[in-house]
Amino acid sequence: MPLGDMTWEVDSSDIRWSYKSIGYPQDYQFRSYDLNTVYITAAAFAPNSTDEALAEYAGVYASPNQVNDVMINIWGYDPQWTVEVTEEGTPLAVERITAKDPLHIISYEAKRLNVGAVPTSSFVTGNTSHMFLVRASSPTSTLEITVTDRFGNAYTETMTRPKEFTWSMH
Repeated sequence: MPLGDMTWEVDSSDIRWSYKSIGYPQDYQFRSYDLNTVYITAAAFAPNSTDEALAEYAGVYASPNQVNDVMINIWGYDPQWTVEVTEEGTPLAVERITAKDPLHIISYEAKRLNVGAVPTSSFVTGNTSHMFLVRASSPTSTLEITVTDRFGNAYTETMTRPKEFTWSMH
């Protein structure tokens, strides 16, 4: 989840809230990962370390995933939100999961290992329950992701796959 704050709008007894990421527009409410491209290795993300040291933190992402899974991290999620994903017009089953955010792993643990430091417990990536998983039928299909909050605001992404996994991904 990018750094940010909860924003609150109060109008008499009507209260609305949302997460506002620093440096991003208000409609940036989720990030998607093409797990076929999420492969965390020392060569790619911590060249001064080793795959063995990084694997402890990378977990499932230390091995290639080639089953066309896509993971969606929705930082302001609550049970009244909906998540819909279609693959070239066909709806896909969306499953809520608990998982680690791979971008957090490469942004914290990998960078610390790369400079010879040990990741501190304060910044070790933990599991989060605002993750969702879908399985596409092809590694190159385009997905339409629509996330709708409890107030009816819809946030969308057209995910062209393969989608690169980098430190600077949006």
